[in-house]
Amino acid sequence: MIAIPVGFSSLIVVWFHWVIALLLIPTAFALAWLGHLIEGNKPAFLTNPAHVFVAPLWMFRRLFGRYKSTG
Repeated sequence: MIAIPVGFSSLIVVWFHWVIALLLIPTAFALAWLGHLIEGNKPAFLTNPAHVFVAPLWMFRRLFGRYKSTG
């Protein structure tokens, strides 16, 4: 929940300070690996590298998407 927004924010920060933006990318990967280590599961991008690009869309939809209620 933290690593994906940090990594995605590097795209915005690059307009203001490119060095900080470049530092955010390895920080995001480190946070993602730490999260996967704590959860005990394998990152999806190890089996399919496209998941690196899909992750921000998935996170956005999970946080702001509309879900149908079941009742």
